[in-house]
Amino acid sequence: MLSIPQIRHLVDARAYERLIDRVLTSGRSGNLSVRLRLGAPQAQPPAALGLALQRVVELTYGPTPLAADLATRIIHLQRADGLFGGEAAESDAPPESGDRHTLTSTPEGDRPVGSVGGVSGSFAFPGGSRASAAASGAEPVSPAATAAALRGLIEHRRQRVESGAAPDPVVEASIDRALFALAQRQQWNGLIGEDAVEGAIVLWQLGGVPRFRQAVRFADLCEAVDTVGEGVVTHELARLAHAMAA
Repeated sequence: MLSIPQIRHLVDARAYERLIDRVLTSGRSGNLSVRLRLGAPQAQPPAALGLALQRVVELTYGPTPLAADLATRIIHLQRADGLFGGEAAESDAPPESGDRHTLTSTPEGDRPVGSVGGVSGSFAFPGGSRASAAASGAEPVSPAATAAALRGLIEHRRQRVESGAAPDPVVEASIDRALFALAQRQQWNGLIGEDAVEGAIVLWQLGGVPRFRQAVRFADLCEAVDTVGEGVVTHELARLAHAMAA
């Protein structure tokens, strides 16, 4: 079983492909198509960190410094368009600080500075220089990887709220932007992403999240995974996706 210390070690080593493999085979999915999509270069960091955060929440009874650190790392990967992708520069990894949950702005007002569960750093939102740099010339980002990262943030938020902590404005803003970004990428046929496999992974990760169901044309997505994905999406992945959507 993948333990908290093992997750910490893999995250610190940035062994994202290995981390994805370990989390997926720890009771989630050994499906090859899932591993290939989430293991693509631009998808690896957000997918690995999102899956790891989901696993940390499962293994703990309340908010932890590791969960806060993972949430911060995920938010640092959010681009101007709201999707998560690529790798943050090593200097972007924020240091640990006191147990604060704040969101403030610089005098220029274009780079909010906040802390997520006790880990502080600056976060670029649309119009901020770091977000613009991430979006310019960047490779296409996988909605499937964004779904994994977003699910991690949503689970982290749920655990914090259930423990009695107030919602973190930095996390809330990141979740809202990611949901909007995924909704904007829903195709006319209902799929989110470039094909049915991508759409099935998004459905598997977020199908059980009420806010996601409200943000997209949910019935169209469910139908498209079956119709467009016939003969393309494996039986196992389709089963996982529809189990979450039930």
